[in-house]
Amino acid sequence: MLFTGARPREVCQLNPQVDFGQVDGVWYIDLDEKTPAGVRVTNSIKTGEARRVPLHAELVRLGFAEYLQRAKERGADRLFPTWRLKNGNAFSAHYKAVADLLRAVGLYTRDAPPGEQITGAYTLRKTFITECRNQGVVSKELTGHSDGSTTAMQNRHYIFGPEPFRRKLEQLSKLVMPVRIPTR
Repeated sequence: MLFTGARPREVCQLNPQVDFGQVDGVWYIDLDEKTPAGVRVTNSIKTGEARRVPLHAELVRLGFAEYLQRAKERGADRLFPTWRLKNGNAFSAHYKAVADLLRAVGLYTRDAPPGEQITGAYTLRKTFITECRNQGVVSKELTGHSDGSTTAMQNRHYIFGPEPFRRKLEQLSKLVMPVRIPTR
């Protein structure tokens, strides 16, 4: 979530069998509710719009592509196959594990004023979006958000294709995060 801007459920429902690959040597993940879901998983993308997200160099350094490849070879049908499901959601039962990770990397805090605290997994998405904005990285196609540059009328009546994969990669390569995740 920290390096993709994806929502917790979107990441945890990734199916290594179908939701990742390479284009011209660049690893990516597909966030798409129409790809085959894992057993008892209900795929859900908040906006309903699929998106292909290149893997940030830090995820590659951490071995995420290799992890997905090993999971695929073992026949795993979701990112964290040992995590239990709650109502078809591969994330919702695991708040504590994510909170522990956030504490370990210094992103979990209750220092913000009441009403502004984000202490769960959304801290990672919020950090991604904030850092993109602060560094001038266009994140609309990565996060599934609108960038506000078009009106609702334009979105309904004009034909806008998805952002080209290479442009997403170019934008993502500019992003430098304020934390470095240790390898195990």
